[in-house]
Amino acid sequence: MLGTRRKELIEAAETVAVSAISCFEVSWLDRHNRIELPYVRTLWFEKALQGSNILLIPITPEIASMAVDLPEHHREGIGDR
Repeated sequence: MLGTRRKELIEAAETVAVSAISCFEVSWLDRHNRIELPYVRTLWFEKALQGSNILLIPITPEIASMAVDLPEHHREGIGDR
């Protein structure tokens, strides 16, 4: 139900944006075999963003600072592969 509402909000939005940190998260998941991308990462990012009208928001110092203070949810995968 919540996923449906999110999809509706995204489809109705004038502008849709994601933080550049999402590229790191997707890369981490791919590298640790938590997801399977249909293309190599760089090509997948290019295809996902090109023509999608999704705005990529840069990582600001404030976002970087906040990100390092988040609980470590990827710790178990460090050093994998």
